[in-house]
Order: sequence, then structure tokens, then C-alpha cells
Amino acid sequence: MIGLCLLALRVPAAEASYESGLQAYERGDYAQALKEWLLEAEKGDQRAQHNVAVIYDSGRGVPPDPVEARKWYERAAAKGLPASQNNLGMLFSKGRGVEPDQARAVELWTAAARQGYSLAEFNLGLAYANGQGVEKDMDRARELFQSAATKKLPDAQFALGQVYHLGFGVEPDQKEARRWFELAAAGEYRGAREMLAKLDQERAAAAPQQAAVPDAEPPPQPAASNAEPPPQPEPAAPAAAPASPPAAAKPAVETAVATAAAPSVQQPEPAAVAPAAPAGIHLWLGSLPSPEGAEKQWKQMRESFADLFQAMEMQVAEVERDQRKFYRLLAGPVADRNRGKEICRQLQERDPEAWCKVVGGP
Repeated sequence: MIGLCLLALRVPAAEASYESGLQAYERGDYAQALKEWLLEAEKGDQRAQHNVAVIYDSGRGVPPDPVEARKWYERAAAKGLPASQNNLGMLFSKGRGVEPDQARAVELWTAAARQGYSLAEFNLGLAYANGQGVEKDMDRARELFQSAATKKLPDAQFALGQVYHLGFGVEPDQKEARRWFELAAAGEYRGAREMLAKLDQERAAAAPQQAAVPDAEPPPQPAASNAEPPPQPEPAAPAAAPASPPAAAKPAVETAVATAAAPSVQQPEPAAVAPAAPAGIHLWLGSLPSPEGAEKQWKQMRESFADLFQAMEMQVAEVERDQRKFYRLLAGPVADRNRGKEICRQLQERDPEAWCKVVGGP
């Protein structure tokens, strides 16, 4: 998830160096951008410090180095830069370059949220919704989602849609859920259109029953062991090309990484369709809306959990559902199903939001 903020420097020479780094970054010369920004970061410029951290965090032009990223995020966060506070919170939450500390992550997100930074509001809302590093409080979570959603953050709009769809701390309200899912879909949030289709299906299923029994609730949908997960948000690379600056101001590359959105209801997969998997035993690590998204997610998972995925190769399986295509991310092969289950257990222990299933084999 990308956020850009317009800031200006006071010193013309420093501005020229910063601008030179920005131009290098925009043309994909990340090594030169890092060189330019390091000059200003060492002098204390918070924008340059944040940008240096983003490059090390994302591994653009250098090997990924979360320890070095943390150092520069901390310098900018200490000056009150909300994007750095948010990203530093992500490092503590995920245990990248530092021991996991959800309470510290909550502190950092709280500081950034107080400045109205939408991604921090969203991340803090998830912490309250899940009781991670803070006491569970759905009312507070909903307030934070609402604030971020009104700032047009698609992640928060989708989460707010889930709150009303499932009745998290409120009476279920499908009309309100639809409104937020539509806004998230307009913002191209992956999974929002699938939830809109689900609402249509539920409404169609409920209509005949309500005609026969006015007060009847629609029956719950059956669970399925091979349910297709909703298309997941592609892991956001912690750096992206900023927009061209207007004449009046220069942008900082204030990229921020959001956690996954609120848990989605999984769509049952038709029993007649078997999971698309190559021969042998593999790990099914998610369904993405594009092959490129699957490749991006695999790269991030290999970087974050290298010990679990050693010697594995990625495969992408195309699956069609209701005239929509999904691309399953598969990793393997795995020696046997028990080994596969153990890898999934370890993965979900480290990242409770991760999708992992063993497919193929006897």
C-alpha cells in the first residue's frame, strides 16, 4: 500500500541532492538514489532517512536488510514522521530485523494514527480487532477503520465492509457492507468484487425462503475443505515510484506497508472442481488475481521465511470460478504430507494470517 506526502526542504543545496535521488529512483537507479539520499539522511533529513529505510526494507538495488531499515526508520520516527512510525511498527509486528513486539508496534501505530495517518489507523484497527498487543475492542477498531476509510484507504473500506457484513461489534447491515465493499472495489482492492458477488448470491438464496417463511434466515453456507481463499492483497513492496512532483512542492517517498485486511469469508469451491495442483505434494499458499501477484508474494515469502521454503520452487496454477480467473501460488515439492502440514503449522504460527494447505499426493 503506497502513500505519498508532499514536503519541502528549506536548504536549496539539500533539496537539489534530494531531488537528484528522487529522479534516480524514478528511473529505477536505486543504487544512485540510495547514494544521494544517504548524504541527506546522515545530515538528519527525515524524508531521506525514511527513503533510505524503504530501500533497505524492500531490497531495491541492495540486498534486503531489515536491520538497516529499522535503524533509519527509527531516526525518522523519532522526528515524528508518521510513515516511518507505521513502517517501524510493521517490523516489530512481523519480527523483521528485531524481536517481535506487538505492544511496541501498537505504540508506534498509535503515534502515527494521532497524526491522521490512514495506514497506521488501519493497522491499529486490526490490532484492536484481533486483540494483538492490546485488549480486543471492536468499537475502537471500527472507529479506526472508519477514519481510515473516509480517507479513501481501500484496505480500511474493505475491513469496514467485513465489520458490517459479519456483524463484528454491530448488528449485521448488508446495505452498509455493500456500500464499503463498492468503495473498496472502486479503489481496486483485491477481493472486494468477490465479496459483492457473495452478497448478491446470499440475497438471491434468501429471497425464495423469505417468500415462503417471512422471518426465516438464509441457511449457512456449507464449509468445504478445499475452499478457495479470496484473492489476497499482493504483498506491497515497500517502495514504489512516486508521482511527479508539482512545481510548488517535492514529494517524499513515504511508502508504508499495511497488514492484510480483516479476515474474509472464504467462498466454498464447487465439489466438482478439484484443486489445480502439479504432480506430487505441494503447499498451496494463496490465490492471487494475477500471475505477477503470485510471483511477488512468493518472493516476499521466500525472503521472510527462507528456512521454511529452502529448495522449493514456485508454480502457478490457473483456476476459473464464475467466469473469473484466479492464480494459485503453489510451492514444492514436499517430501510427504506430514512434512507439508508441519511447514504450514510453522508458517501460520509466525504469521496467523497466512494461507497454507497441503495439496496433491496420496
